[in-house]
Amino acid sequence: NDLGLPLSLLTLEAEHRYGVFEVGMSHPGELAPLCALLQPAASVVTSVGPVHIEFFADEEAIAREKAVVAQAVPPGGTVVLPADDRWFSVLRREVKGRVITTSLRGPADYQAVLGAGLSFRVTERASGESFDFLSPLPGEFVVHDALLAIALARSEGLAWSAIAQAI
Repeated sequence: NDLGLPLSLLTLEAEHRYGVFEVGMSHPGELAPLCALLQPAASVVTSVGPVHIEFFADEEAIAREKAVVAQAVPPGGTVVLPADDRWFSVLRREVKGRVITTSLRGPADYQAVLGAGLSFRVTERASGESFDFLSPLPGEFVVHDALLAIALARSEGLAWSAIAQAI
């Protein structure tokens, strides 16, 4: 929010190469000033749902507000979007930079297939490589979020094994 993001930004030190920040919203118009302050080089939109729907006309209005985060990334940046999300097309059309897609349901730049227990396999379309991961917690939603992080990490050149260790 308008207090938490500035406080989080102030914790960055000169040696930090990356920062991960949640840019949350509950009302229309909240994301634009936060994104102007943040100036993200990359963004991940995790999902669009009816959270705080009482302040929006409908769920599509929430998707349009979340698209502000994708709009804030410059043309040379990266936006990771879940292709399985009902509002994917609304988010996608707002991106100026590179889009990386993820999916648990069908083709995408990074596709995950659930295995037994906490295991899941991720396939990277560009290289054809696959790697097996263990989810830290049960639940498809955990794999969904991990897959978004995996896609961004791979776009930054991180090795599969380093990502698996972090997850």
